[in-house]
Amino acid sequence: MSVQFSQFSARFLEALADQIEVTETQYGIAERAYTSLGNWLQRDNSALINRNPKIYSQGSFRLGTAIRPVNETDELDVDLVCEIDGSKSLDTQKWIKDKVGEE
Repeated sequence: MSVQFSQFSARFLEALADQIEVTETQYGIAERAYTSLGNWLQRDNSALINRNPKIYSQGSFRLGTAIRPVNETDELDVDLVCEIDGSKSLDTQKWIKDKVGEE
């Protein structure tokens, strides 16, 4: 089933999407920030270097459906994943949380 919008409705929805969509600048800043975090966790003297940490976005930011903050002083909400090559028998949840927190 396809939905047909009038020209007015289509223009209105496009204008609305333009107003709430994350800007390229905001997207770039967020991407550089989490890439920098990943680089920090992968540095030679990182507590997690032997576990090959990887950082990537998830949720609406990864899907390209994130909403721009209402006020320019508000922060963009980006959910991240920190994936490590660990062992459930050796790396407890507390140890991982503590090491990521220390970094």
